Amino acid sequence: MRLRHTLERFLLTAVTFLFFTLFRDRLTQTKDYATLIAILLALYFIVLPFLLWLSNVVRAQYNRLVPKIGILNGYIADASREYKCVPISANVAGIVWERGLRKALSGMPLKRIERTYARDIDTSLALIMNPYGENYPESDKDLRSTFQNIRGYMRSGGVFFASGTPFWFHQNTMTDKDAAWSVIKTINNIQQMTGGLCFTSLGISSTMPNDEPKEVTVYQRDVDKEIAGDILQGATKAKRWRAVLPRTPDCLPILREENDSSYPLCAVQYDEGFLLYCGLWVKDENAAEFQMIIRMLKTLIATRFKELGRR
Repeated sequence: MRLRHTLERFLLTAVTFLFFTLFRDRLTQTKDYATLIAILLALYFIVLPFLLWLSNVVRAQYNRLVPKIGILNGYIADASREYKCVPISANVAGIVWERGLRKALSGMPLKRIERTYARDIDTSLALIMNPYGENYPESDKDLRSTFQNIRGYMRSGGVFFASGTPFWFHQNTMTDKDAAWSVIKTINNIQQMTGGLCFTSLGISSTMPNDEPKEVTVYQRDVDKEIAGDILQGATKAKRWRAVLPRTPDCLPILREENDSSYPLCAVQYDEGFLLYCGLWVKDENAAEFQMIIRMLKTLIATRFKELGRR
């Protein structure tokens, strides 16, 4: 949106200057000025919007052909002035996720991977990864401005990947050194799973962490493999951590626990976009769970999220 307004002002200023330069010797009567104003208005309200619409169409097609993946860098706007976002229930750093993705996508020429600030979340990014687990950088912990921006990103067709139970904590990295619960709702001093933003704002129900991480038997159906490929590669076990429960609406399973009792990996539809939910415990980059996730992301990116029903 900021780019659009800047472009509009620049184009209008340039066109106005050009017209006055070309016609200043002819502007001798009131009607000449009226004609020039009418031309400028037509340019501003008809020609300029069309050019901007056309540029958005071209950019959208380019982003579809050459997907740009953004990995949150742990800051809202300025790394030199902020605290770093604190990983919670996350053992793999953003740079490791980036390295794993680059390696997996090395044979795919049309791709872009970059680290991004939270303020720059927009639909120019085909996929956004949050490597901070249950925490995320939040510019306003009262209004939850960043969270609302993420929702708007998904609503407009974006895919947001959370490396742990998303939005359980938040941290204003401009002012706070530590993270805090995004919603505080306790019973007997225990934070309830129905109290987080995942449930209250996105309707996602998950397993309780009492006995987690917990090794469970997992499998994929053929329909799951159509979405994200064979991510197990013969494995039958995985460590579950707050996996999505089947009662969650608009949920596409990618990895299932035995008897479909939970979905450790799934895509939850949110309007035109998706939240890629990770209910796996990833100990480190050598863990089988890390490789499962990288395989999932590789397939989704390589197929341009086609099987998720991206528009």
